[in-house]
Amino acid sequence: MSDVTIWVPSETRDRLAFVAEAEGMSLRAWLDQLAETVRTPAERAEEAERTRQILLEWTGRDPAASDVDADAVLARRISETTSTRPNYSPFKPVTNDVNASALTVRP
Repeated sequence: MSDVTIWVPSETRDRLAFVAEAEGMSLRAWLDQLAETVRTPAERAEEAERTRQILLEWTGRDPAASDVDADAVLARRISETTSTRPNYSPFKPVTNDVNASALTVRP
């Protein structure tokens, strides 16, 4: 397998390397694992449909159908949770860093 260089911001490279190290893996091994496990939108949609069918069979209720009462409870809980953490985001903002660093994956 040949190596490739992917240009990403240095912060992205550092974050990926940090996550890989925390998993006890090299960056190359972690990226290989990611590539093996990440799903395309079509694959996720297929899995969601299979899951919906299983839940429909188990419960007799279509989880994709709107339930006004359940939707209201969920909306209230989301509102309560986010109101106590107004600036919370599990994701850092994406920046277009013109000084991107190369991410070269080697064994």
